[in-house]
Amino acid sequence: MNRGINDSKDLPEEYLSSVYDEIAGKKIAMKETKEYSITQKSNKHMDFVHWLCVVSMDELESLHHPRMFSLQKIVEISYYNMNRIRLQWSRIWQVIRDHFNKVGCNPNEDVAIFAVDSLRQLSMKFLEKGELANFRFQKDFLRPFEHILKKNRSPTIRDMVIHCIAQMVNSQAGNIRSGWKNIFSVFHHAASDYDESIVKLAFQTTGHIVGTYLLFFLIFNCLSLKEYTSDDMNVAPEDRVWVRGWFPILFELSCIINRCKLDVRTRGLTVMFEIMKSYGLTFKKHWWQDLFRIVFRIFDNMKLQELQTERTEWMMTTCNHALYAICDVFTQFYEPLNEFLLADIFAQIQWCVKQDYKLFGSLLIKCVVQLELIQTIDNIVFYNATSKQEEDEHKAAAQVHS
Repeated sequence: MNRGINDSKDLPEEYLSSVYDEIAGKKIAMKETKEYSITQKSNKHMDFVHWLCVVSMDELESLHHPRMFSLQKIVEISYYNMNRIRLQWSRIWQVIRDHFNKVGCNPNEDVAIFAVDSLRQLSMKFLEKGELANFRFQKDFLRPFEHILKKNRSPTIRDMVIHCIAQMVNSQAGNIRSGWKNIFSVFHHAASDYDESIVKLAFQTTGHIVGTYLLFFLIFNCLSLKEYTSDDMNVAPEDRVWVRGWFPILFELSCIINRCKLDVRTRGLTVMFEIMKSYGLTFKKHWWQDLFRIVFRIFDNMKLQELQTERTEWMMTTCNHALYAICDVFTQFYEPLNEFLLADIFAQIQWCVKQDYKLFGSLLIKCVVQLELIQTIDNIVFYNATSKQEEDEHKAAAQVHS
């Protein structure tokens, strides 16, 4: 009712309807104008950042006198825009990230150092904010470190990247979530670096992370709860520890054996067979079969070096060690391995004989004797000369005489 208006009479329904439509239309128009204003403002920010990056690249192109004024302003813009909503900030950072990828690989070392140090400061500030569950923006933010480490050939810059990552881990480990993927990816690339100091620092930092921040009992508890996910539907529950645990470890050790220099592959070989000896009692038959498919790759003729000297070294060191260790493991776990492995071992011995390395002969003889001896012992222990009835009679007679 509309009392007090139009001499306390009700306003016509048609009039009220037109007023309502007019108010609603203006409201919608105001809303659309606001949304357009926000979108337009966001696009202006994107255009500004884009052209600032273009100007910065022009300033840095001078090999002798590069100017870093615009680059410094890009750092400031990043710093002051971190608190924007995630969608807006991710679009801004995408442009800035690509710029840092280029600047971090600049042939002028001073420019690259400034870029990496700026990335470090921004990353420390960004990691302080933490990250909510199911968000992955840390991973996107730290990606320039990976790019610079892979593309920049300067040892100084690569060493600086590793130090920056190590500093972030030491000060912000509690806030790192999705960023761990980038951190370990950086260390993975650093492990294959030709600079020994970079490899050493990456290894030390990785060991520090594993020893300080990775609580393995919590990790295994979490993995045990992930029992019926789609990825595991085709894997038997009792095989998951093999597929997700032992097999990846042993496979990586086999890669080290087949690719690395002598001292490293010897250590890898020792570790691999120590794992077998220490934990082989828990391995199932089909686990052993998968494992020895990997082990026998050591003897793959296609993987042997073409140079005769390297080929001889490979045979007399790695193959020698591996063959003896295989026979040793076979002896220790004869019962589960005899059924399917003996023929393969003899085939590998036969292959080694055909390589015609005279110094290899003594080892081959030892291996054959060891295998024959374990079979002979097995026959003596498990195949009795007397029947069970006769054995019971002998025991009864012995008890009477005692």
